[in-house]
Amino acid sequence: MLFFLLLVLLGSWFSKLVFGRSILERLFFLDYWQDVNPLTTRLNLAREAGEMFLSSPILGMGLSNFQYNVTNPEYSLEPDWLTGKNYLQFLYFETPHNIFLQLLAETGLIGFLAFVWILRNFLKQDFSLLTSIKDENFKMMVLALVLSSWIYIGDNLTSIVSTSGTSLVYFWFTRGMLTAIYYKRKIYENRY
Repeated sequence: MLFFLLLVLLGSWFSKLVFGRSILERLFFLDYWQDVNPLTTRLNLAREAGEMFLSSPILGMGLSNFQYNVTNPEYSLEPDWLTGKNYLQFLYFETPHNIFLQLLAETGLIGFLAFVWILRNFLKQDFSLLTSIKDENFKMMVLALVLSSWIYIGDNLTSIVSTSGTSLVYFWFTRGMLTAIYYKRKIYENRY
C-alpha cells in the first residue's frame, strides 16, 4: 500500500514537472476548466439530447444533426501549451458524448429501438458462441473479439468514438467476423 502511494506521489510530481499538471489536481477537481467544466458540459449535452428527443420522439432530428440543434453553445478558457497564455475557445459539439443519447436525439425511438435490437442479437450470438465452443484456443480468440466489440459500446457511453471512421470500421468488421463464425458453426451443426 505504501509503495502504491509512493508511486502515485512520484507520478504526480513527474506529471507536474513535465506537463505542468499534476495527476492529483485532476483527481481532486482542482482545475475548473479541465475538471469541473467538462462534467457540467456533458450534463448540459445530455439535457440537450433529451430536449431534442422530446421535440421529435419518433424520427428524431436526423442523422448528424445534433451539432446543428445545440441551443446553448459553450466557450472555454483554454491554455496554450506553448505560450502558457489563455485564450477563449468556442466548444463545438458534434455529439452528446453518449451513443444512446445521440441515437435518441438523432434517430428517435425508431432508430434507438433498432439499435437496441441489434445489440440484443449481438449479445445472443456472443453468449451462444462462448457457451458452445469447446476448443479453448478458439474460444479465447472469439472472447477477444467479443470483448473488443463490447468495449467499443462501453467507450461510447462517455466519449465520441462513435464518430471516428476507423473505430466504426473496426467495430463492424469485428461484429461481421463474429456473425460469420456464428453462422458457420450453425450451418456445420445442422449438417452433422
